[in-house]
Amino acid sequence: MDANRKQMPSERPSTRRTMDARTSGRAAEVVERVLLASAEVLGEVGYAAFRVEDVAARSGVNKTTIYRRWPTRAQLVAATMRRMKPTADGVRGDSLREEVLAFAKELTRFHDSKFGCGMIRTIQLEQDNPELEPLIRDIRLEATRARIAMVERAIARGELPRGTDASLVSDLIFLPFVTRLLRNGERPDQKYVSAIVDMVVAGAFQVTDAKSTKVGKRTARERR
Repeated sequence: MDANRKQMPSERPSTRRTMDARTSGRAAEVVERVLLASAEVLGEVGYAAFRVEDVAARSGVNKTTIYRRWPTRAQLVAATMRRMKPTADGVRGDSLREEVLAFAKELTRFHDSKFGCGMIRTIQLEQDNPELEPLIRDIRLEATRARIAMVERAIARGELPRGTDASLVSDLIFLPFVTRLLRNGERPDQKYVSAIVDMVVAGAFQVTDAKSTKVGKRTARERR
C-alpha cells in the first residue's frame, strides 16, 4: 500500500495534463467551427443582418457557449475578421515584382470568396460604425504597413534607390489595382501589375538621378 501511495502523486499531474490537453483541443475546435460559420454568415448577409443564432445553427455550437466567449455580435464579427482577413505579411519573393504579383493573386482570391465579399462589404458600409470602426482602422493600418514592408525589402535588395520614400512608392504601386478590384471588381492581371511595378521603379531611379544631377550642379557652382 505504501508503494502505491508513493506512485499516485506522480501519476496525477500526468493525468491532469492529458485532460487539460483534451479540453484545450476541444475548445480550439469549437472556436474554429464558430469562426468558420461566422465567416460564412457574414459573407452571405453582411453585418447588418448578421445574427448569432444563425452562427449557432450552422456551427452546431450552443448559442450560450458562443455568447460566453464573445458577449456581443460585434465582438464575434471582429474575431472573425481578424481570423479570416488577408495579409501580405507572409508574402515573400526574390523581387518586388514577384511579391506584388503574389499579393495581387492572394487579394483577388480573397475578393472572389464568399467571406471576402462579405468582409469587404462590411468594411465599406460599417467604417463609421462605432462598434467596428477601431477594428476596420487596425485592419487598414496593418495592410498599409505590410505593403510598405515589401517596398522596404526591395530597397534593401537594391531594386530601389536608397532614400526612396517607401510609403509613397507603396501607394503608387498598390492603390491603382487595389482600388480597381475593391471598387469596380476589375481583377488585375500579371501584365498590368508588372507594368505598374516597372514604371514606378524606373521613375524612382529617374527622380534619384535628377536629384543627384541637381546637387552636382549646385556643388560645382559653389566651387567657382
